[in-house]
Amino acid sequence: MPKNYFQANKDYLMATAVGMLAGGLDLLHVNWVLTSLLVLAAGAALGRFFDRHPRSLAFALGFGPFLLQLLVLMFDRMPAFKQNLFFSLLALIPAFLGVYAGRVFVKLKK
Repeated sequence: MPKNYFQANKDYLMATAVGMLAGGLDLLHVNWVLTSLLVLAAGAALGRFFDRHPRSLAFALGFGPFLLQLLVLMFDRMPAFKQNLFFSLLALIPAFLGVYAGRVFVKLKK
């Protein structure tokens, strides 16, 4: 039986949702260390439990905050303290580190 779109891509959708959660925390003016640790831990979990290419998972996770903040900017709800939308692309760094660390853990465990 063929899978539908959501069943076939649940890992990418989950990665984007967690990235958007981290972007939401960033919009609530939560410390950037906590949001980057959330992205790092989510990346490690995604790399550990899902058997997809790590680069694709990291991009889906890292672009989540950018997508949410772009939506907020489009609806003119961006908070005054948020200076630059493109700083949210820095979430790609902990996303890549986390996903590849999760994949390394899987390979070491075998």
